[in-house]
Amino acid sequence: MKIRKGTKADSKAILDLYKRVANVEGGIARIVSEVTADYINSFVKKATEDGVILVVQHENDPSVLIGEIHCYTPPLKVFSHVLSELTIVVDPDWQGKGVGRHL
Repeated sequence: MKIRKGTKADSKAILDLYKRVANVEGGIARIVSEVTADYINSFVKKATEDGVILVVQHENDPSVLIGEIHCYTPPLKVFSHVLSELTIVVDPDWQGKGVGRHL
């Protein structure tokens, strides 16, 4: 399992991951139709510029992501010292195998 810093170039792979997770009831707090490129691009931009984003690459195909975690500072100056909007997703086929714990 390779964990690395996420980049804006990962947006398509993150979108694919989020759609897989959203297909499982209770997998994430969004339904599949709410997982859009705009949604993904928005948080990836915020996390890469003002926060943290880590991704887990599939061991046999690095272009496929099996996990992601991100958070970023909120826009209010008074909260600029904290990270918020923490989200973590793990591919349903990889849940229970330590991916989330490593993230």
